[in-house]
Amino acid sequence: MQKTANIFQRFRHSPFLRLKVYSGGAAIYWHFFDAFVRLCIAQTFLRSGLAKLSDWETAVYLASNEYPVSWMSAEAAATTGLAIELIASVLLALGLFARPAALAMGALVLVSQIVYIPTTTNLFLIALLTWYALYGPASLSLDRIVSNGLSK
Repeated sequence: MQKTANIFQRFRHSPFLRLKVYSGGAAIYWHFFDAFVRLCIAQTFLRSGLAKLSDWETAVYLASNEYPVSWMSAEAAATTGLAIELIASVLLALGLFARPAALAMGALVLVSQIVYIPTTTNLFLIALLTWYALYGPASLSLDRIVSNGLSK
C-alpha cells in the first residue's frame, strides 16, 4: 500500500499528467469556446448592420463622407457593407458557409482598417476571421453537421 502511495506522490506534480488533463479539457471545451467566439463576432457585425439598416440615409452619408471607398460609389459601399454585416454574420453564427462568410467579413474589416481608422481591434478581428476562413468552425456548426451527415 505504501509503495502505491509513493508512486502517486511522484506523479502528482508531473508536467505530463497536467498536459494530459489540460489537453483533455481543451478537447471538450474547444467546441463551446469556438461557438462562443463566432457568436461574439457575429453579434458585433449584426449590430452594425442593423444600425445601418435602421437609418439608411446616415449610412450612405457616412460611406460618402466619413469612410469613403475610392473604387465604389457611396451607395454601393453602404449596400455591400450592409449585406456582408447582415448575411455573413448570421451565417458565421450558425456555422453555415462559415469560411466564405468569414472571408467576406475579414475583407470588410481589412478595408475598414486601411481606409478608415486603423485599430488593434480590427487587427484582432482580421486574425480571428482569417482563422475561420482557413480552418472553418468546430463541430458545433451546421457546416460540420451537414458534412458529417453527407459522409455517412
